[in-house]
Amino acid sequence: MINNKLNIDEIIIRYLDGTATDSDKEQLLTWLKESDKNLHSYSEFRDVWFASQSNSSVHSDMEKALKRLEKRIKGKESEKK
Repeated sequence: MINNKLNIDEIIIRYLDGTATDSDKEQLLTWLKESDKNLHSYSEFRDVWFASQSNSSVHSDMEKALKRLEKRIKGKESEKK
């Protein structure tokens, strides 16, 4: 049984980012089976995790597009000189 909230949060993060050990996975499964409240908490945590991951991806894509645009603009400016 996991008594420490911080500990379960760390285990959930490791599980979601793919670094959880077999022991972490067993602890998470045990914690999830303990109550519907735990399952609900995990579901909310997971949803926020995936939403933040997709936002990071969109942000990264936007940064790459802006850099490409910046290079094009600088290239056209140098052609004018």
